[in-house]
Amino acid sequence: MSTRRLLTEPLPMRRAVDLPEYRADAAERWLPWVFGRAHVAAVPLDATGQDWIVADHPVVAVTTVSVNGQPTTGYELIQRLDTTGHPVSIVRLSRPAGTAQVTARVAGRRDEHSGALVESPSSIVRALAAAAGWQVGGDDYAGLDDDYPCVVLAHVIDTEITLREAIGAILHPLGAIWRPGVAMRAQPGMPQAHYTAREVETIRASAALARIASRARVRYGLDHAT
Repeated sequence: MSTRRLLTEPLPMRRAVDLPEYRADAAERWLPWVFGRAHVAAVPLDATGQDWIVADHPVVAVTTVSVNGQPTTGYELIQRLDTTGHPVSIVRLSRPAGTAQVTARVAGRRDEHSGALVESPSSIVRALAAAAGWQVGGDDYAGLDDDYPCVVLAHVIDTEITLREAIGAILHPLGAIWRPGVAMRAQPGMPQAHYTAREVETIRASAALARIASRARVRYGLDHAT
């Protein structure tokens, strides 16, 4: 049974050096977690550049593979357990790529129960919490399904990050607020936090109407491989 991690603890991600076999120049690279349909920079496993990890978990599919930006059809997706018993998804090239850059378009993590692609905000947050050892119910974070019924995301985690930061990276850009098991769209006037004398000795609050402006910031088409 996995140990439940605190929100402030890093997710249980692995680097290439944690594998039984790895390529020396990639030893410190983090092995990707992929959600939704994303473009991923693969991690080389062997010196010849034949085997490349695209996700440190089972995936739904790999749809395209490129070597130094040039698409190739000479590959196969291999999903297996490594010698530590951990499931990995590997692209094996028919022609080894040496030290070239290999990228793949990946339909990422599968839902543990349905096998469906994990791409909605609620399913991604549930998967993150479960990976950190939390008991997650099917109705947890259901408010996201009500507030964002048609939203699908493409997201890659390939660096050390805490559980709180990982969930925040999914929900904060949507304008959602959350606590374990619950999340919803933030409404005007909805408190973002509660503080009492247990947390702080002195509480002060102020508001001003000067320099008010409205700003919209839209990010789209993020390429996780670059």
